[in-house]
Amino acid sequence: MPPQNIKATDKKDRTLVTIRGAMTAVQVHGITEVLLNAFAMEKKVELSLADVTEVDLAGLQLLCIAHRISCKQGVPISIVGRKPQALA
Repeated sequence: MPPQNIKATDKKDRTLVTIRGAMTAVQVHGITEVLLNAFAMEKKVELSLADVTEVDLAGLQLLCIAHRISCKQGVPISIVGRKPQALA
């Protein structure tokens, strides 16, 4: 079951993945599961990180892995919305 701080919303032409709270080693496994399911839908993946409050190395690695999956599968990924303070 995915953590409560992440939500995937199926849109007509894309999948919006919204992450809230921490994006750290503790949460990465659940976030990865949701992202892999989003890529499996074979539509553009949009990440909303505006409400992310904390990012550690595992969170940054997750973003790199998501980019690699995007390139490998040919499914575009982008970060949408305002930049979170945690990444400023």
